[in-house]
Amino acid sequence: MKIIYLADYLYEDGILGGGEINDHELCSILGKEYEIEKIKCKDFSQKPETWKKTSGNFFIISNFAFLSEKAKDFIKRKKYIIYEHDHKYLVQRNPGLFKDLKAPEDQIINKDFYEKARAIICQSQYHVDIVKNNLQINNLVNISGNLWSEKALNKMEQICNREKEDKCSIVNASVFHKSTKDSKEYCEKREWEYELMHSQDYYKFLELLGSNKKLVFLPKAPETLSRVVVEARMMGMSVLTNDKVGATGEPWFKVKGASLIEVMRGKREEIKSRILGLISIDESKKKVPKVSIITSLYRGQKYIERFLCNIISQTYFQNCELIIVDANSPENEYKTIEKYQKKYKNIRYFKLKEDPGIYGCWNYGIEKSKYDLITNANLDDLRSPEQIEKFALFLERNKDIDLLYSECYATSLEQEVYIDGKDYGNVYPTYSFSKEAMIKCLPGCMPMWRKSIHTKAGYFNEEYKSAGDHEMWLRAVDSGSVFWKYPGIHGLYYNNPDGVSTSTENQDQRFQEEKNVFWKYCHVFGEKVKRQYEGYFSQ
Repeated sequence: MKIIYLADYLYEDGILGGGEINDHELCSILGKEYEIEKIKCKDFSQKPETWKKTSGNFFIISNFAFLSEKAKDFIKRKKYIIYEHDHKYLVQRNPGLFKDLKAPEDQIINKDFYEKARAIICQSQYHVDIVKNNLQINNLVNISGNLWSEKALNKMEQICNREKEDKCSIVNASVFHKSTKDSKEYCEKREWEYELMHSQDYYKFLELLGSNKKLVFLPKAPETLSRVVVEARMMGMSVLTNDKVGATGEPWFKVKGASLIEVMRGKREEIKSRILGLISIDESKKKVPKVSIITSLYRGQKYIERFLCNIISQTYFQNCELIIVDANSPENEYKTIEKYQKKYKNIRYFKLKEDPGIYGCWNYGIEKSKYDLITNANLDDLRSPEQIEKFALFLERNKDIDLLYSECYATSLEQEVYIDGKDYGNVYPTYSFSKEAMIKCLPGCMPMWRKSIHTKAGYFNEEYKSAGDHEMWLRAVDSGSVFWKYPGIHGLYYNNPDGVSTSTENQDQRFQEEKNVFWKYCHVFGEKVKRQYEGYFSQ
């Protein structure tokens, strides 16, 4: 299999826009593991007789304004991701024209093309939020950055260490939404000395940009990231901008100079790993990581049959063990379990003499587990058929990720049936991983993690009744574990009114546990998040 890379313009043709530079570097990095064939969208569209030659390969779609509708229909039946640089789902490609950055339906295009992609690679959380607001899709991945060559990073490192002029740099762009005019007027009003920066030579442009102490950049349209803003920060400059720049909301934006250059060096391997992880789903036969599924059972008679049907229907179940830990339930669930055990030898059942609570059951199951990948499975929740397979293969490919999670639908119907591909409407909210975002229990109800997390951070604290998973994941992050949000919706969460973490009866106890977790780990969230929530948790 090779990668077919489609774009409107190519770096090789002397097009030095941010998207083309980024994608050239992406292809260089991926080219170490796969054969890459670059094709212009216009050429691809005009030669449908050659499309058969690309079947069976993986497509990466960059800018695609010149991709015909017939070509899109062909690609929609293939395996592909869209590496999104701006807003090609809008007629005018500028969500800033509309209130709250949300366009009316008659301005939205290519929705089906975005929806059917395995993933949409976005540059920032700001970018993700805008796309999701307009298309209402969930296959969005925030890579939180961009790609620069080692040569460019080394160049910016040199410039960073030079003495700078007490002037403002302004990008002299012909494109209206880059708003050179507004930046000039801003400086003139304040009597700041400025210089207009432009050069067809990328490295000469960096020299010019980084010669001054400050960048003034006031775009009129939302910038998915803004390479020039990040470049200015890497060269040690101060940046004066507005709320339309995606980079400013990323966790790394608070650093600059050599520290930020190191972050972007790390992004080269990180972005490569994420994309190769998405591609490697199709190479499942190469490596087969094993998974231990841990289930706590107590008063689960009305869910057990539906639960077992869902688990054995996993496409990856033959590579799993299902460990059911019965917390001395007074019901007769084992009668159903025994029926399944006779057919599936990878179902293991343990009945405890006393109920240690859900986290005690999980710990017991983890200790009994045989495999390096662990996932918990709640009796009243359901998974999409490929959830375990996709997660396991992604973790196998991405050794730097310790825990994987995703969005799932939410329902209040007790015996809702999961149908793959059905839109259940309500999505249980979660966010891309960052320490700040861990104020919420990001992993949700069906994450998958490496057993090694427990070697570093210990097991679930059995003193908790409902907040033990949140406390465990915060402890893991505090000890250096890295989590990742997998694109798409991969399950159905039941908002059980009688659940330990959801019932009205347990509300006071639940708040006390959440309060305890907050104060114990507020150093993980950071000072800004602490200030935001400390009033609530001081009650």
